[in-house]
Amino acid sequence: MDSDTTPEAAAVVRRAIRKQLPAERVNAAIALSESLRAISLATLRARFPDRSTLELVALVTGEPMVPSVRSGPRTSK
Repeated sequence: MDSDTTPEAAAVVRRAIRKQLPAERVNAAIALSESLRAISLATLRARFPDRSTLELVALVTGEPMVPSVRSGPRTSK
């Protein structure tokens, strides 16, 4: 994969990350994840304006967020 970051700039970023406390690293990762989630949902909302948030999340994850209702009791075989 091509990178738009020079090796020198990448080294600066790595040094800055190594100086962070573990909790700071986790918080930064969570913030990046939340930003990506928000951007992904906004993009999907623009593309599929008639879908609910739960439907959009299901598109991304491949899993429904609300289990389907089964008719009758569960049985194991």
